[in-house]
Amino acid sequence: INDEIIKNAEIILSKNLSLMLNKKIGREQIRKYGQVNFVIGNNNTEINEEGYLIKINNNEITIEAKSTKGILYGALDLLQKIHRREDIKNISIAESPKVKLRILNHWDNIDRTVERGYAGFSIWNWHELPENIEQRYEDYALANASIGINGTVLTNVNANAIVLRDDYLDKAAALANVFRKYG
Repeated sequence: INDEIIKNAEIILSKNLSLMLNKKIGREQIRKYGQVNFVIGNNNTEINEEGYLIKINNNEITIEAKSTKGILYGALDLLQKIHRREDIKNISIAESPKVKLRILNHWDNIDRTVERGYAGFSIWNWHELPENIEQRYEDYALANASIGINGTVLTNVNANAIVLRDDYLDKAAALANVFRKYG
């Protein structure tokens, strides 16, 4: 499957399994040797559109989902289980989000202040977008995906109307392009 979300799941698995196991595990190894099989299909009634199944038998890991988003969420859950040192030998689990839209609502202003914010400036550096895509945007998207968040509101309810200008829509689109890889 040539899909940006699947590619991202492979990269995340490869990078994190390599770190956790202190052994280089490349994306090509994950695919070539069947260490992790991704299966996308609509046959399973146990899961919804963003849900996933993780099955491990005889050291073969299968993550099954109805969508690439489900594959990513399953890969992230598997990594969390390994990180927590859970016994994953011969597991079979099914997980599905109970709520379709799982959104973080930011109260950020275009000038980087945050309404009712007590922890510093906004993470969105509007004045440098869309040219400068900071690593923290990728980190933010990955952190959200790892807990099942699938959307974000970038500004607050009292946002400056400037956000509707073409240049600001381009800035928001640049962020959306980062987030999209994480479901």
